[in-house]
Amino acid sequence: METPSDGARVQPRLTRRRLLLIAGAVATGGYGIDRLIDAQFGRSPGPVHPVVSVRAMGAKGDGYVNDTSAFQRACAAINAARGGTLLIPGGTYVVGRQHLAGRSGLGFAYRGEPVIAIADCNRPVLVDGRGATLRTAPGLKLGAFNPITGASHEPTSLPFLEPDYRSDIYEGALNLQRNARVWVRGLNVDGNAAEIEFGGQYGDAGYQVSHDGLVATRNRELLVQNAHFHHHGRDGLILRDPNRAADEAPRPVMLHTVSCDYNGRQGLSWVGGRGLQAKRCSFSFTGRASIPVSNPGAGVDIEPEDSTCRDAVFTECEFNANLTFGVIANVGDAARIGFERCTFATWPGSTVAPGPRAVWPNKPGMWFEQCRIHGSVVDAYGSDSAADACRFARCSFDDTSGGADGPPYVGIAIIETGGSNVRFDQCSVQATRSRSIALGHLAQAAPMIVQGCSIRHCDAVLPAGSYQASLQSVRLANTVFHESSLTNDYYIATSNVTIGGGVRVDGPHVAWERVGGQIGTIA
Repeated sequence: METPSDGARVQPRLTRRRLLLIAGAVATGGYGIDRLIDAQFGRSPGPVHPVVSVRAMGAKGDGYVNDTSAFQRACAAINAARGGTLLIPGGTYVVGRQHLAGRSGLGFAYRGEPVIAIADCNRPVLVDGRGATLRTAPGLKLGAFNPITGASHEPTSLPFLEPDYRSDIYEGALNLQRNARVWVRGLNVDGNAAEIEFGGQYGDAGYQVSHDGLVATRNRELLVQNAHFHHHGRDGLILRDPNRAADEAPRPVMLHTVSCDYNGRQGLSWVGGRGLQAKRCSFSFTGRASIPVSNPGAGVDIEPEDSTCRDAVFTECEFNANLTFGVIANVGDAARIGFERCTFATWPGSTVAPGPRAVWPNKPGMWFEQCRIHGSVVDAYGSDSAADACRFARCSFDDTSGGADGPPYVGIAIIETGGSNVRFDQCSVQATRSRSIALGHLAQAAPMIVQGCSIRHCDAVLPAGSYQASLQSVRLANTVFHESSLTNDYYIATSNVTIGGGVRVDGPHVAWERVGGQIGTIA
């Protein structure tokens, strides 16, 4: 058998002190993921034994032979030892196998086999990819199929949830459950969506069936590093921690240099857990590359299912050109989720109504710092408690920098949100093809806060005499409204606005409160 590289060395146990450091760091966003990796997965004197190579178990890795059985044998050895190193030397491994039911009443049409399935290990587990590619075998079936003939089945209406017609490929090429400590690194997991066969839709809409890159459930610690999960019919990553209470101790998950791009439903579905950190990751292009899309079609969907989601920080990540949302958090029990130095961009080619949005941050304690947001932000979470209200600090917003696909999609305005105590500090907004901001509503118990911001209007296409920005129940201070390239006259609509000083409207074409109204220093 082959031996792992030095990087395979993993410390044998998690101390209480390190757990407390990690819990506090994730909650506050003040502890870098690089230090977390060092604290959590430092080196031990030797490798994680046994070392089980998939090549020793018969895998070819030649891009042609189906290696599913070899992976199953290797995982059986790891599970029997309650831990160890699963070594995957460089190569392209074709994986995935299905069985046709052949009759009704079995609860499936095609059932997929597991590939990497590791569960209940109380010793460390290392999945060492060495740059290898796992590619879904061509011709596998996903969606609704006839359980007897194997032919594609088109349901007459949705939702369609008849289990006998359900066809899954696998619930994660990597399925990791209830392990003590897992480190996955150096893998390229290719769902090969172009060469699988999509049948009829299954679920509420789209393909709510299993074909995912990695599914992790209730592991005590998980690190995924230098890995790529792409072109799957459902999700790149699914992170689960079912039935957890909001105040349970963290089970840290760390993603470092991970890409989850070009998947059918989500880059990442976070459906339960506490203590998620992601750095230099990409969750982009969901629903693209001719893959049938499934709701919601987001880069990241934060949607607890019989669980809670708490204490996450995304650092230097990208959420670009997804079919609907870069990030969506609007249902379930989720809170305290932050983004720092991240980039969001909507896809101008999306035809989904009412149009894609960069961010929908409608959960308590969400925050954004030094982020670049190209496209719309909607429905930020407001609260009578300022600590729970969504906040943006030193972020830039625009409707121009959409990347290679062109300018991003924008709705009524770049920022469309109400919400008590929602806060924008030292942010900049540049509106070239739309209104800049549509903030607040009169029913708010407390005002929104806009402080130290720069807002520039450049949209000369809006009808003459209309508003470029709208403020209702807003507390405004040290903010300047600039303009450029305008020839018609416009105004900034206001209602119940409290001005704290340092507010200026440059003019001459955009005025305060009405066309031809006040320009210069407002207060």
